[in-house]
Amino acid sequence: MAKDDEIRTPAGDGIDGPAARLQRLEDEVAKLKAPPLLWLEVLKAISPLIAGLAVVWAGYGLTGSVSNALQQKQYQLSNVKEMRDLLLTLQSADTTADVAMANVRTLSAFGPAAIAPLIDLLANRGDTKIEVAQEGLRSIALTEREEVCTRLTTIINNRTRLFTWETHLWTIQLIGELDCREAASALERYRSLLEKSDQAPGFAPYSSTVREFPAITVRSLPLLRQEVNKSITLLNPAEALADSL
Repeated sequence: MAKDDEIRTPAGDGIDGPAARLQRLEDEVAKLKAPPLLWLEVLKAISPLIAGLAVVWAGYGLTGSVSNALQQKQYQLSNVKEMRDLLLTLQSADTTADVAMANVRTLSAFGPAAIAPLIDLLANRGDTKIEVAQEGLRSIALTEREEVCTRLTTIINNRTRLFTWETHLWTIQLIGELDCREAASALERYRSLLEKSDQAPGFAPYSSTVREFPAITVRSLPLLRQEVNKSITLLNPAEALADSL
């Protein structure tokens, strides 16, 4: 019976026969003629919506950036006005030490923005103003130590006569107190400069790096050297202990 069936089946009409190959070809053609997949249709439908949302988001971001920038400027202007009143009081010769201390603590609340005015105050003559400026910088350093130390290091690195030797003196003292270890190499260079100038005529070359007034006296360099050594010791306590043993 199987033999009779095999006789009636056309030759080559199996899986790899012409009829099967023709059927597979028709199936492939049918797939090509089939409508696009559903996800392509959905994508086409929502493309305008996506584009619109992108435009809205970009506009919102730009508006937010402009708004934030304007608010920042307004905040800075407000700070300047408030700091100006405090600084005028601090600069006044009629301001008592207690009032000055109260004002400088308020001024220090402005953070890094108050560092420059306090450094300028540090350059003033008068024990009260210097003490007040140092106290303000100490207060800011409680939260912004790195910023304060960076600015103080810039002062002792300056060689363009921008500051007085007295400003350098108070700055060196603060560097040690605030543990400004990043200033250690600057202090070493400063000490070397003092050593070169100690016995030189007119205290050169150190005298050419600070303002002419107040003038450098025979007491100036020893005072500076004393504070430099003290601050270096504070920044390197282990080394100082080893030297003492």
